[in-house]
Amino acid sequence: MSEYTLEKKEHIDKIFSKLVKRNPKVMKIIYKKLEQILEENRF
Repeated sequence: MSEYTLEKKEHIDKIFSKLVKRNPKVMKIIYKKLEQILEENRF
């Protein structure tokens, strides 16, 4: 198994900010998926 690290990059933060304004449902889906990935890879 591999471990994932989540790094917050400024340009990605800007993309997510725009996405939240345009389509909040998609952002919720992305957020849930990120949580799922992080949870699956905790030991």
